[in-house]
Amino acid sequence: MKPLTTRHHFVMKSLKKDLRSKTYLLIIALCILFFLPSPVYSSTNFYYIHVGSSKTVKNAERFAQELGKMGLKSVIRGEDIANKGFWYRIYVGPLSSRLEAQTKSRELLKKGVTDYAAVKKKQGLLSSNIGKGPKPADKVLKTAPEKMVSPGLPATGGPAPVITPRKTPPIDQTPHGTKQPSDYVTADKKRAEAQERPRTAIYQKPKRARARSFKRTIGRGLGRNLRRGGLALGITQIYRDIQTDLTKRERTTSDGTTTTIQDLTISDEERDDFPTLLHMTLLRLRVGVTDYLEVFADSGATYTESLDIGFAYGGGIRLDIFDVRGFYGAVQGEYLGGDLKEEYRSDSGNKWEKETDWQEFLGRIELGIVRSRFSFFLGGSYLIYDEDTIRKQLENLPFGLTLYRFNDELENEDDLGVYGGMSIYLTSKLFMNLEGQALNQESVLLSLDYLF
Repeated sequence: MKPLTTRHHFVMKSLKKDLRSKTYLLIIALCILFFLPSPVYSSTNFYYIHVGSSKTVKNAERFAQELGKMGLKSVIRGEDIANKGFWYRIYVGPLSSRLEAQTKSRELLKKGVTDYAAVKKKQGLLSSNIGKGPKPADKVLKTAPEKMVSPGLPATGGPAPVITPRKTPPIDQTPHGTKQPSDYVTADKKRAEAQERPRTAIYQKPKRARARSFKRTIGRGLGRNLRRGGLALGITQIYRDIQTDLTKRERTTSDGTTTTIQDLTISDEERDDFPTLLHMTLLRLRVGVTDYLEVFADSGATYTESLDIGFAYGGGIRLDIFDVRGFYGAVQGEYLGGDLKEEYRSDSGNKWEKETDWQEFLGRIELGIVRSRFSFFLGGSYLIYDEDTIRKQLENLPFGLTLYRFNDELENEDDLGVYGGMSIYLTSKLFMNLEGQALNQESVLLSLDYLF
């Protein structure tokens, strides 16, 4: 890296101070958003997952009890279904958004809790109405058959009228039309027929309808990870400043016949005078190995403010440790390396060529919360950064020399750092991530991913 003059040193410190202030403000704002409830919850709309239907309230209640043992809140609603009669529907919910409901329905199908799951939007909270039962027209008469006076006999006077039971029972109204049974069906006979029916009668939609609903679900696994088999391709823009220490310097000179390598003593002022400022634009490919394990690979370009471009590459792994009701913990390790070649002029006006090879390892521990489309997270990081530079003077070499070169070795000044940020699902396929880091490095990251 090229040394900085006093004026440049003052300017760099001012820029670093301004970047540090902005980074701290970003992290404070993200911390405030972390503890704020998601605005999605203020909506009057609620979402439920229809997981099954039963003809008998007993079977519906038994299914609801099984859901309760799994920690799922459910509601039973008796409803008249066109061309199918009266059924007791079982709903899981309420959920705050369609995105969350679609994610939960996919989870229920995957775990085998149900073979059918459909998201329903409701304007208010549902309450159980199992005590109401079907409409009166569907209920069985419990009174004795009516008696009627035979026609043709006087109502008063003369012989006593003949009392005969009416052969024709009341008309049975059903959703399929009007039926006229040949005999009167008593309540006891109706109950006997009900007992002979299958104990479980769950109504399911055709498989094609379930498949269309499944395709609309997002690819989220546990925490911020992709689901198993999920694939995402994104672009990431990073600006960062790493304060480095100059740990070793060698000077190589040659007069054409003799080459001399000399170790130089490094002063305290020179040691801290080599910050690493880089911009990076990376393509990141993410793959969900399981719902809690994700791997990724990076490839792209690094460049300085003078637009000298180099190559960067890397990859890593992310493991979700736990996920309880949207609150999660994760660990992540990643490697990133690259090179950069540039030409510049020193303060004395001489032209120099600099080649830089750098590499870093970054470990993270993260805690966060998922609120429907939003995720907020905070964490700590551990950084190992190494940089090797070769600076070669191209013109106005000292008298008699054909080669004048410096070899420098640098490493990061601070190991531990903090970071925070937020993630937003703009749509079920488009995902944005914003985060900032401080202490071991001062950086801002913005990424946009598309989920396949």
